[in-house]
Amino acid sequence: MKIEIRNKHTDSIIISGKYESIKNCLEKNVGANLRDANLRDANLIGANLRDANLIDANLRYANLRGANLIGANLIGANLIGANLIGADLIGADLRDADLRDADLRDADLRDADLRDAKLRGADLRGADLRCADLRGAKLRGADLRGADLRCADLRGADLIGADLRGADLRGADLIGADLRDADLRDAKLRDAKLIGADLRCADLRGADLIGADLRGAEGIDKEDCTLNDYIKKYNITKKGCYIFVYKGVTLELKSPISVNIIQYNVGEKIKIDKANPDYYTECGAGINLCPTIELAQEYGEKIIKVKVNICDIVVIPNKDEKFRVKKCEVIEVIK
Repeated sequence: MKIEIRNKHTDSIIISGKYESIKNCLEKNVGANLRDANLRDANLIGANLRDANLIDANLRYANLRGANLIGANLIGANLIGANLIGADLIGADLRDADLRDADLRDADLRDADLRDAKLRGADLRGADLRCADLRGAKLRGADLRGADLRCADLRGADLIGADLRGADLRGADLIGADLRDADLRDAKLRDAKLIGADLRCADLRGADLIGADLRGAEGIDKEDCTLNDYIKKYNITKKGCYIFVYKGVTLELKSPISVNIIQYNVGEKIKIDKANPDYYTECGAGINLCPTIELAQEYGEKIIKVKVNICDIVVIPNKDEKFRVKKCEVIEVIK
């Protein structure tokens, strides 16, 4: 059959001839410049595209299952919704590529360059990403369950809401990464660099953090004890991203000990501009709360119940059962 591969912008012909299929056409023209080629919806299952030049190519919804893309140049390529299950992408250049909602299950992406790639909602379950460069990659909501990310470079990556359950991140560089709301249950983070990472609302139950560098990380204390451990220890009620805790106040519903007295009226949302994040300062500036009614009774004549978004927790201070937040909502007066 006659096969024509055209430029996605100009519609000019890049390759034309009689071939069994598009796959056969590409394999017969190894080394052709396929920059800007329109290969949308193409059936390329098992295709040998090793070292192919596919810069800015349109591969949207293409079926590349099991394809050989070792060393391929896919800079800026459109791979939205593409099927890349089991594809071999070792050393491939995927800088700025759009892989949103792509299926990359069990794909081999070792040493691949994925800097600033868009991987929002991508399925990377079981993918091999060892030593991959994912600096600045957008992985928001991506499924990385069981993925191998050992020694991967994820500096500044957006991993908000990503599912990393059971992922192997040993030795990975996550400096400045955004891991808010990420699911890191049972993840291997031994010796990982998490300096300045944002782990607020992340679920770290069962995660191995031995040797991890957590300097400046948000949402986790310095003793490798997660917020979830604190919640479990005191049996704190949690609904979604909110927890319900207590505070001891005066009879007039004011803070009992504070340089700047705060009024805690039922139904009001309280906000502090500057809360003290120092791990070693007890009762520092901010809204200091108690996990239980019994503890709150030690600090006030009346007890109020408050609702706190986990993301607004500033710190759980050293050797103190209380914790500090920057925002809360007063729910009711307990007694």
